Amino acid sequence: MPPRVAPPDPSIDHSSPFYVHPGDGPSSVTVSPLLTGSNYHSWSRAMKRALGAKMKLDFVDGSLPPPADAFDPSFRAWNRCNQLVSSWLLNSVSESIAQSVIFLENAVDIWNDLRERFSQGDLIRISELQRDIYDLKQENRSVTEFYSELKLLWEELDLYLPIPTCTCRVRCNCDAMRAARNNHLLLHTIRFLTGLNDNFSVVKSQILLMDPLPTMNKISINAAKFGKPSSSKSSSRGCSYCGKDNHVVENCFKKYGVPPHMKKSSSVNVVAEGSNTASSTTPAPSISQDQYDRLMSILQNSNLGSNTTASSNQVGSSMNSDHTSEIHKVSKLCHSHNYLIQFTGSKCLIQDQKNLRMIGSADEHEGLYHLNLTDRIAHVAAIDGTNFPTIPPSAIWHFRLGHPSHNDIVLTGTCLSEINRIKTILDTNFKIKDLGIVKYFLGLEVAHSKEGISVSQRKYCLDLLNDSGLLGSKPASTPLDPSIKLHNDNGKPFEDISLYRRLVGKLLYLTNTRPDIAYATQQLSQFLHNPTITHYKAACRVVRYLKHNPGRGLMFHRNLDIQIIGYSDADWAGCLDTRRSTSGYCFFLGSSLISWKAKKQLTISKSSSEAEYRALSSSTCELIWLLYLLKDLQIECTQLPVIFCDNQSALHIASNPVFHERTKHIEIDCHLVREKVQAGLLRLLPISTQDQLTDCLTKALPTAKFNHFIAKLGLLDIYQASACGRLLNIKIASSPSNNHEEASLANDDQVKSDLYNMQEDRMPKKGMLFYNINDAWKFWIDYGGRIGFGVRKQYTHHSKDGSGLATFCRFVCCKEGLRKPDKRDFKTIKPRPETRTGCQARIGLKNMGENWMVHDFVAEHNHMLHTQETTHMLSSQRKVSEIHCQQIDLADDAGLQQRSSFDLMSKEVGGRTNLGFTRLDQKNYLKKRRKSSLVNGEAGYLLQYFQKMSLDSPSFYHAYQMDVEDQITNVFWANARMLFDYGYFGDVVSLDSTYCTNSSHRPLAVFSGFNHHRKAVIFGAALLYDETAESYKWLFETFLEAHKQKTPRTVFTDQDQAMAKALVQANLIFLVTLRSACMGVMMKNNLKKVGEPFL
Repeated sequence: MPPRVAPPDPSIDHSSPFYVHPGDGPSSVTVSPLLTGSNYHSWSRAMKRALGAKMKLDFVDGSLPPPADAFDPSFRAWNRCNQLVSSWLLNSVSESIAQSVIFLENAVDIWNDLRERFSQGDLIRISELQRDIYDLKQENRSVTEFYSELKLLWEELDLYLPIPTCTCRVRCNCDAMRAARNNHLLLHTIRFLTGLNDNFSVVKSQILLMDPLPTMNKISINAAKFGKPSSSKSSSRGCSYCGKDNHVVENCFKKYGVPPHMKKSSSVNVVAEGSNTASSTTPAPSISQDQYDRLMSILQNSNLGSNTTASSNQVGSSMNSDHTSEIHKVSKLCHSHNYLIQFTGSKCLIQDQKNLRMIGSADEHEGLYHLNLTDRIAHVAAIDGTNFPTIPPSAIWHFRLGHPSHNDIVLTGTCLSEINRIKTILDTNFKIKDLGIVKYFLGLEVAHSKEGISVSQRKYCLDLLNDSGLLGSKPASTPLDPSIKLHNDNGKPFEDISLYRRLVGKLLYLTNTRPDIAYATQQLSQFLHNPTITHYKAACRVVRYLKHNPGRGLMFHRNLDIQIIGYSDADWAGCLDTRRSTSGYCFFLGSSLISWKAKKQLTISKSSSEAEYRALSSSTCELIWLLYLLKDLQIECTQLPVIFCDNQSALHIASNPVFHERTKHIEIDCHLVREKVQAGLLRLLPISTQDQLTDCLTKALPTAKFNHFIAKLGLLDIYQASACGRLLNIKIASSPSNNHEEASLANDDQVKSDLYNMQEDRMPKKGMLFYNINDAWKFWIDYGGRIGFGVRKQYTHHSKDGSGLATFCRFVCCKEGLRKPDKRDFKTIKPRPETRTGCQARIGLKNMGENWMVHDFVAEHNHMLHTQETTHMLSSQRKVSEIHCQQIDLADDAGLQQRSSFDLMSKEVGGRTNLGFTRLDQKNYLKKRRKSSLVNGEAGYLLQYFQKMSLDSPSFYHAYQMDVEDQITNVFWANARMLFDYGYFGDVVSLDSTYCTNSSHRPLAVFSGFNHHRKAVIFGAALLYDETAESYKWLFETFLEAHKQKTPRTVFTDQDQAMAKALVQANLIFLVTLRSACMGVMMKNNLKKVGEPFL
């Protein structure tokens, strides 16, 4: 018997479809663009080519089925190639489509499923293609672009309506199918030539005269190569019927007539082009020969153009071709610029055809209409003897270019005599008019008072509401909706682009006094080239927000400390289109906001630290410019400028001289900021995210948070009585003669508990006021971080009248006091070293009713303070940010070790010293998350135990309470025995709670009683989050729900006020006994009053 030879491995043969190249992987074959549904035909062609190049097309067309025998040597090779082709298909479709076919095993099944779903065309799509083909025109496209778009539509239509082929068994001799194909190509040729512009009229006629016709490719090449304009005067917008410009033959009124919606009533007289122009409309009066002669005589006698040369006339014609029009062709001016001219007696009124608003007027003088330019341009030169005013050429030049008026001037200064001298000089050379103290200038309304100067744009804002038609709309609470992210593909395109641009332009001018809409306007300005309906609705929302407080504006206070305080922030990768970050900053001079900005960064930042540092660099440049400006104004800053930033990494990079390789790409910005910090020109200080004012300049915020930040910016609406009556005076009680500062609040909703004296130099002083104790504690933490010491709370005294109101509190340094001696100290083998030094630095606060006042402050320390490089490591300053929490969670879910994730985060910010927390903080955060986790944590195991008990005993009852972060707070349970005992012995219930008897430090509350055998029975148990009235109220309500709403007659507690308060609030029982009694006393009284219950 011959030896049995094993069959060869088909995957080794390079010509076999089972061969897999070593470089082939699941992502080695992808088709771009991905399959989205509508592009199936182009995608399938590209995919077939890619699979054919890899010799894997047989796996999708069904020509290579799987081997029937699983022990066949080719089965493993086929299965491997099938999985590989399936991966290629999944990587070449969109994510939503990939999820729908991911569970199909074979590649041929995936291919057939996609073909059945997306390759079928319907009549609606065919009609759309036919419409697009016949509506497509060349217009501003090149011939190549026009032909490419047209060919793409033809190919897609051929897929739905292919040319039939002859299926006769006998060879056909009539050539009918060939003639059908030729007619099909002829229609394509005619359609292509018809869609070309009128410039190619000569080429069209030459091509149509050819016999036979060339191919479509040659026709497109000849049209692009030899197509020239038929006349030097014609253009792409010229009409071949009437020979005029600015329209094509399809829109020619002379050929097709004026559309009905553009015809005006007989009361409107439109000046005609000339007497020799034929038209079907009602004839309008033309300029007479007498009027024309008078106009020519005035132009010849004037100084304009008397000594011009031919070259100057040519230059003027080329520059003013789009801005001027011949006076005897007013109708052309109306059609080209959408103007409406109406003659009424001696007046000529010019209106906009869209909104019919008056945009100009003219008066008749000796048969000619003189345009009134006095309302647009202020006169500087004197009026000569002519009948119409002479305007300086410079004013006419700026007016034609759309520049604002430059003939108004505002003089300000500290020396009144110098201002009067300047006005005298100006009046000598120009005709000026002194309007007194400025009250209204270029749309800015200025109000003066003893408290300061208010600058607003109330009238401008009301005009904007009126023009946009939103004067009667409902006001919006915020400029932007936080739930909507604006991007380019956000909705359908908005038709009237000019309307959107005008609206955004008006909002941009309004940001001069309204920093609260700076971020919204910055977002809307990104879509001026292609706005959508969603963008226009967002712009209307900004206008509706302005209706809430149209008179809100800036408030510049008098008698302030000359110190610049700035805030810098960035929204990392906030732009959905470019993933670039948004920088924002604002600067205060004392308590007055003087500078702010919201702008998208020029480059993409790879980390949040990089984005924050670029924003910090922009803020530093703005601060330097402000210092130069104050120096030019001869104003000297009394204190060092400060910039607050809520990103610890950015602050540490600015102060750390050692740069990691991750920070090399921002080295220029690092050098800029560090140079200014080391030169002593500014100081960088940390601030919490809750107090970062520039959040309203970098992102869309909810209503409460947005109003909170706007209140801190110091914006004021002097037209609202409620705002004028809510000026909070923050005074220094020890020196009544000192100046005070004001923090304005727009309305009662803006009064928040964390508004304190942020305009000061952030140094504690006696008499400083805070709204509540939490504000004072945050201020003390911030002060300790800036100085370099840790903080802690020493005590808080409460009122003894039963209300529990806090009256006094003291915050101290972490090294306050000394450890008390203990008689067991001699037994300690390794005693702990003493860290406290008896430091007396402290701040004491007293409750004044509506606010808290500093009545005691000691600033001296008796120990070394931490440097700026180590301050962030203090326990009071360490904090794991939200971004780092997300990174820690992702690393933990991926199974990455804590040490490795900590090192990666450290490298991202340039070292561990720049991270802002330690590995112990990371460990504690994960431990806390795992304990509260509902899946793998202690809470998860507890719920699993409850589910197991419920399966074993259907009467088992359990309930738990969740907080806003979906973490378990309170848990209650009762088994069947507890429920049965309460039904018989639940008249008297004792409730007691033990504290710190478990690792979670949660109180254990137990409901107990006695049975007829004098033994204790349990009615239920609970683990509580804390011992507050709210937790006990939930416990009592859950207890009654578990026991079918059966209330006990008496409840014994352990003299806990929170329990008694919860019982009274719940209104659940008839008697509350706030005393403890032992079991012996209870049984003795029962025997005396009731007797032996059992005989």
